[in-house]
Amino acid sequence: MTPRLYDGSTGFNGNGIGALPDCVSCTVTEQRNGSFELALEYPVDGLHYESLRQRALVRAKPNPFAEEQYFRIYKISRPMNGIVTVYARHISYDLSGVPVAPCSANRASTALAALRDAAAVPCDFTLWTDKNTQADFAVTKPRSMRSALGGADGSILEVYGGEFEWDNTTVKLHSSRGQDRGVSIRYGKNLLDVKQEENCAELYTGIYPYYADSEGAITLLPEKIVNAPGTYDFTRVLTVDLSAEFEDTPSAEALREAAEKYIETNRIGVPAVSLTVSFAQLEQTEEYKNLALLERVGLCDTVHVRFERLGVQADAKVITTTYNVLQDRYASVELGDAKTTLADTVSGIAQDTQQAVDKTKSVLEKAIDRATQLITGNLGGHVVLHTGADGTPDELLIMDTTDINTATKVWRYNLSGWGYSNTGYNGQYRLAATMDGAINADFITVGALSANLIKTGVLNGNLIQAGILQDNRGGVFFRFDVEGGSAYVNGTFESTDNSGKSKLSNANGAVTLYRLGGDQKIGLRMYQGTADGCNIDLYDYKSGKRTVSIEGGNGYGYFRTLKLWAEDGSERTLYCASDGTVRWQ
Repeated sequence: MTPRLYDGSTGFNGNGIGALPDCVSCTVTEQRNGSFELALEYPVDGLHYESLRQRALVRAKPNPFAEEQYFRIYKISRPMNGIVTVYARHISYDLSGVPVAPCSANRASTALAALRDAAAVPCDFTLWTDKNTQADFAVTKPRSMRSALGGADGSILEVYGGEFEWDNTTVKLHSSRGQDRGVSIRYGKNLLDVKQEENCAELYTGIYPYYADSEGAITLLPEKIVNAPGTYDFTRVLTVDLSAEFEDTPSAEALREAAEKYIETNRIGVPAVSLTVSFAQLEQTEEYKNLALLERVGLCDTVHVRFERLGVQADAKVITTTYNVLQDRYASVELGDAKTTLADTVSGIAQDTQQAVDKTKSVLEKAIDRATQLITGNLGGHVVLHTGADGTPDELLIMDTTDINTATKVWRYNLSGWGYSNTGYNGQYRLAATMDGAINADFITVGALSANLIKTGVLNGNLIQAGILQDNRGGVFFRFDVEGGSAYVNGTFESTDNSGKSKLSNANGAVTLYRLGGDQKIGLRMYQGTADGCNIDLYDYKSGKRTVSIEGGNGYGYFRTLKLWAEDGSERTLYCASDGTVRWQ
């Protein structure tokens, strides 16, 4: 594939300045949650050489599966033997020049939305995630959006974990970006070289979990320690605060379950294994060309390494890929323990100026323009009628090659549904419609949406207009009268802070207030009393105990009794007797 050059200031549409057919070399290197850069060598007498300058864009494929990506030039070397080296970073590095104001959220999806809304300059990037992890995230002082995504303390990546995919102006935070395709690397098959190091410096034999409430009260397990699976000749225990996993003080069983989940998720008790592996990409060889689906690996995929002579038998992720753009094949693939920071990718980056690209267009209009550009600019493709075992056609395929074993971009249409995959015939199919009535897609852009029922994890919008929201039985749940200035809620109303703590609740006829930063009731609680009147209770915010109670009588709103509590917990009641006298009891 030949890289293409754009001037970097007029957007991405069209063919740009033109192709760079005289490239001597062009490679794209991407690390898991790390750097994403392009390097190309070009002769000074090559076509469009004079247009190679800083902040121009180069469009090229980063791997065999992905769409072409844009890389912004940041450095050009001096000519050596008439050839310059051009260095470019992925367009997502433009986010280093987008400052964000302080913001906060308590869920992965809402954190990304809050981050984008806090941008201090226009930002054309879309932030997306399939994670629904609950944890507190906050930008306490202005910083760049890319460092807030990852590369600094308290970043999105540090708080919620996951694996980033940078797709031009779309940032995707996946729970797991790669797959386990069953690819194995073995001595005598495709293994060229291997070096293994086991690091026990961070190896723990168990954890000491605890929960701390807002007042500092600590909840521990009766057994104190939850051990990791395995047998060890030493003891090294990690202290773990699991407070963020609970809204209220957990039971011992709940705390123990959370601790066991933490051990499993964080591989407590498992040594960190680093593998530097050189292996032949069999999918790129003549012998395996028809078995490419069985030998294909991509960034973040899990690979099984077996080399008995060194005692190597481990599963490792692909953490770095270097792709030869001109030859359309990997130059190298690195396996090992994955990094969890983007620090190396943001340090030393100057604050770039975000380019405005037709700011007057709506999201829908931009989506239409993008779809129109893709479909009307279609270059090739192969329509294949797939035949089943009985010789009868059973599936329509549209692919980038004629062979399902080597195709990476695949549309499948059959009796069960239709879908698109950019990782080959066997999927994954992230865009699909199936015969059971389900439609799956990462992004859906619409002008008008009519639906009987919409279920959502998080619903974000600059403006949401609603007259009446109904429950699934047709009852009115919420009604908002803009002109009348009133709101009606049928059922329980509860106001909470970012930590999920209740601050105001209205349920079962009672209105309760809570103190700031805690769970104790404070001030006022009104409710239906036993004498058909409105009772009003006042509570002490430290102890949570009732201190004053005013009981209405017979619905007239009179004070029927006044109870006074002594320090020892006893009480006396001041009341009006039937003869009109006021007495103590």
